[in-house]
Amino acid sequence: MEEKNLIQAILEKMRVSLALAAKPAMNVKNCDGAVSIGNVKKSIEIKKTLTKPQLLSVIRQCKDHDCMLFSEYLTETAAKELAKCGVEFADSAGNLFLKLPEHTFFIMNCKKTGDINKVHNLGRPFAPAGLKLIFLLLTDPEMLKANYRVLQAKSGVSLGSIGYIMADLKEHGFLLELDGKLRFADKEKLMERWCLAYSEKLRGKLNIRRYSADLDNFKDVRLLAGLPAAWGGEAAAYFLNGHIHPEIWSIYRWGNINKLIAQAKLRPDPNGKIEILDAFWTEQGNTLTTVHPLLIYADLIVGGDSRNLEIAMKIHQKYLIER
Repeated sequence: MEEKNLIQAILEKMRVSLALAAKPAMNVKNCDGAVSIGNVKKSIEIKKTLTKPQLLSVIRQCKDHDCMLFSEYLTETAAKELAKCGVEFADSAGNLFLKLPEHTFFIMNCKKTGDINKVHNLGRPFAPAGLKLIFLLLTDPEMLKANYRVLQAKSGVSLGSIGYIMADLKEHGFLLELDGKLRFADKEKLMERWCLAYSEKLRGKLNIRRYSADLDNFKDVRLLAGLPAAWGGEAAAYFLNGHIHPEIWSIYRWGNINKLIAQAKLRPDPNGKIEILDAFWTEQGNTLTTVHPLLIYADLIVGGDSRNLEIAMKIHQKYLIER
């Protein structure tokens, strides 16, 4: 469903179900649009589909910009989490959380029809090879100036694929060319889209192995010193600011870490609290302590765990917003 049709469908649902006079309003900065409901104007953020990995980032977006969420369909779990965080929402099935001066409306468990939430194809840029290239561009914007051979060496993506991916990013409005220079059209939206696709398309292909060990040893950031590895996820957030107690200690490696496995006495365990993933970027030396904040942020929101929302928002605010 097109965004303008989605807005109209939701407003019509409000009119029929609740006799609320609602109509589109002038657009506003930092949000996808606005609507007038009675005498109240609401900025809106549109997410046609909302998956579990997206939930925390969407909550952060809506809270940062004081936006109401419009979606094709929201599950009961998503609706409860949004309401708990104070984020207003509405979907085309009739689910609604809306605060007006006179009344607060909270409607849940409206069933979706067959045409709601059909799978949306993320396209070539958001398949694994594209995600590797986009990660390089987002974490090192100077690469926007690089030729394709440099991009190939830095990302590990084939030359032929790079051409197609860059063309698709331009076609879909993520990149644009001004005065002969390539730029991000909307870096924030590209980051959010990357985080969603990373959790769905790439993370599970990183040869994830789980281990058990004495977790007290893992509270020392120097454990990975000199190794071709870096802390990710909750562990990285813990070492950056300490405002989280990791449930899972994530380590990304781009080389042999048998020394760590032996020294830390890691024992293979499918339910262990330590996970080791293969890095999907090229080796960057042994000076890293944590992976890039974008990957930390993506790891924090991948599980849809509300306890990570605050720390994910702090990571985003401190490291990912351009000043």
